[in-house]
Amino acid sequence: MECFGFIALAQDHPERALQLFAAANALREKGGTPMTPDEQIFFDEQLRDVREKLDSKRHESIWSTGRNLSMEQAIQMALQGTNEKT
Repeated sequence: MECFGFIALAQDHPERALQLFAAANALREKGGTPMTPDEQIFFDEQLRDVREKLDSKRHESIWSTGRNLSMEQAIQMALQGTNEKT
């Protein structure tokens, strides 16, 4: 799921990226599957990039929305983003 967030960020869709990052974070917590240290470092770098593009209040709102997505909703959001042109 994080990879779809990375793609969204690379395509300059920081809000979608953040929602996908939040959904992935929640899914990892529920599944008990933490990132490896290297994955966490890269993920944190990407989150910093998103924070630079969004104000903190908007960031918190989007993160909360993303964490509350079901797995099916997160997958649908991720797949919708793959069909958009940059």
